[in-house]
Parts: sequence; C-alpha cells; structure tokens
Amino acid sequence: MKAFNILLATILFPAALAAQGQVVSNGGTVVQGGGNNWTPSIQGSGTAAVTTDLPCGTAASGACSGGFGNVGNGSLRLGVTGIGSTSTGYQDWAFYYQNAAQGQSFGNLRQLSSLSFDWFRTGIDGWGAAGGTPADWRFKTPVVRLQLAETRGGQTIFSEIIWEGYYNQNALAAHGAPNGDTPVNTWVAQTNMQNDAYWYIGNIGQNPGYSASGSCNAQLSFWQGGVTAANANSLFSENGCLFGADVNVIGIAVGVGSQWPLPWDGAVDNVRMSFSGTQVINANFDVTTVPEPSTYLLMGAGLLALGVASRSRNRRSSKD
Repeated sequence: MKAFNILLATILFPAALAAQGQVVSNGGTVVQGGGNNWTPSIQGSGTAAVTTDLPCGTAASGACSGGFGNVGNGSLRLGVTGIGSTSTGYQDWAFYYQNAAQGQSFGNLRQLSSLSFDWFRTGIDGWGAAGGTPADWRFKTPVVRLQLAETRGGQTIFSEIIWEGYYNQNALAAHGAPNGDTPVNTWVAQTNMQNDAYWYIGNIGQNPGYSASGSCNAQLSFWQGGVTAANANSLFSENGCLFGADVNVIGIAVGVGSQWPLPWDGAVDNVRMSFSGTQVINANFDVTTVPEPSTYLLMGAGLLALGVASRSRNRRSSKD
C-alpha cells in the first residue's frame, strides 16, 4: 500500500516533484514542471517555434547536456531571413522570454552562480566566406538576454545585458571550432556563461543607450563598431554601468535577430540559471504530450478507487 500511495502522489502532484524544472512546448506553454510560461516575441520574418526538427538530448544530437523531464524529442527552432535594407534595419527578430513574477526577481546579479544553454547552428552555404560576410557573421550564435532592474538614487532603472558569441570567441574556441568560429551542424553545451563578456542596453524605455558611466555607452553595439570583450567585461567593475549592489535579474530571453543581415537557422534548448548555487530556471524546450491536470485527477481518482476496493477485498478475505 505504501508503494501505491507514492505512485498516487506522483500522478496527482507532478509539479510539486519538479519545482525547479520545466518542459516548455510550442507557444511557450509549460506542460511539465513549475514556473511561468515563456512569451514569444517575433518581429519581421523571424521564426521561433518548438519543433522536432533539431532534437537536443538524443544520442545523435552531439554535446547536449540533457533536458529536464527526460524528454529529448525537440528544441526551440529559431531563424531569420536577413531580408531587409539598411533603411529598415533588418528587423527580423525571434525570442522567447520568461519573466519573474510581478514585483519579484530571479536573484541578484552579483549572486549569479551559473548560466548555461545548449545551442545549434545550421551550416548554410557561404556562411563563413572570408571577406564575403560581415565581420561578426562567423561567430553568430543564439543570444541570451538578461533583463535587469536596478535601484539607483531611489529610482528603478531597467536595462539588459546581452551574451553573443561574437564577444565570446574564446568560449566558442573551447568547443573545437577553428579561430573561435561558431561550430555548425552540431549541438554545443555553452556553460559558465556567468564569467563571459556581455554588452549593455541602459535605461530601457526611457532613453535607450543611456548609461551612468563612460565605460559603456550608446556605442556598445556591433553595427556602430564599438564593442570589445574588454569593455563588455567592464560592466561588472566597480566603475562600470552596473556599479550598484541592488541589480536584480527580472527576466531572461533566448533567441536570434536584430540587425542580422543574412539568413540564419538553428535552435536552443536546456536553459539553466542559478543564484548562489540555487537553480531557478531549468527549461527544456520539447514537443511532448503531457496529460491535462483534469486527466491527472481522473487517473488519480481511478487508482484511489482501485486501492480502496483492493483493501476492502483483502479485509473480507482475512475474515473468511
């Protein structure tokens, strides 16, 4: 009977047994585990959808780190067309965001202890042609954005720090790619990202590009030619843009696009983030069929009835 009760609890309360993880299906809906849904943000001809086209977590998928829930039949497929002009700014954009509950945060930026995700870039003819593509194109990976809220002078300032492969070529080279190029046609487990370089967008929604320090300013963007790993890392110095102690991570996003002038195709999976050693996000993007809560309740009720009937029969048998 004890084993039966454990089984019943597993069926009735699956989220309670996996509070630190999520299986996220198309549209950003969490179908297993706990936490908020993810919100798609699509612009122009960008694409973002959970599919089985590039599965992460299977034996043949390369260096995937293994997804929550032991589900491995899909990933978040991402792409941009590169169609546009300099006047329109190549507005293709495809991201999935997860935000902390209103008025809360995932943790303090200074206590970020681990950040990782798995990603895949599809090889496209001519993608790495010397002299034929923008300088950053050989290093283009999916992007991770951390949304921040900082209390400064009694005011809350919203900003983002952004991880891109171009500014972390040494981290790419660690996966065996020549000259730090982006590996193609294989899954890459990008780990220890809390130690990597980021660029900064300050005072979002009020005065884009604003910063309180000369170490990061409106020139922190590739298309304006101003970003290097050195000044991206300066964000975390005492004199950097984020000099305050009260800087909290209120959102995270993964995706591609914004000023990407050529076609790009790939995927992401298994986004993980921890603060002071406590994991707050473990998101596995997968196409999977998980029963609705009402189905769990019906199954549980049926098993409970079977258990009661079994105990009743056992008691009658003992009396006989």
